[in-house]
Amino acid sequence: MQTTQKETLFTSRNLDIEFNATDNFIYANWKGFQNVQNVKAGCEQILLELKKKNAKKVFNDNSKVTGPFQGATEWAVKDWFPRMFNAGLKYFAWVVSSNVFSQLSVESTVSKMETGETIKTFDSFSKAEKWLKEIE
Repeated sequence: MQTTQKETLFTSRNLDIEFNATDNFIYANWKGFQNVQNVKAGCEQILLELKKKNAKKVFNDNSKVTGPFQGATEWAVKDWFPRMFNAGLKYFAWVVSSNVFSQLSVESTVSKMETGETIKTFDSFSKAEKWLKEIE
């Protein structure tokens, strides 16, 4: 069994970012209540780390998010995701929180984009990780 090599890139009260060197993806672990300012700052940090590591995949884990973040939806759709794709993003696995308001924020964001097979939402860590590891 292969040991996963992980490198901590960033840590804060609301977000931890790691690089999974074994499977070549950025792992973003969002925690607690998120406001628009936290979301935008965290997203900018993910973009920075994606560029530094020349990664093509992001595992965006919202399983520990405890509320909505809809104030950042339009910004993410029109500003952040286009910059992520320009930086080389190919696949974005998004684990949704059990919090219904957080779920609505994610659904609102994804529904406003032409994502195809690029951005997928998941209800579990293991499903999202499996998809990212299998997709090229």
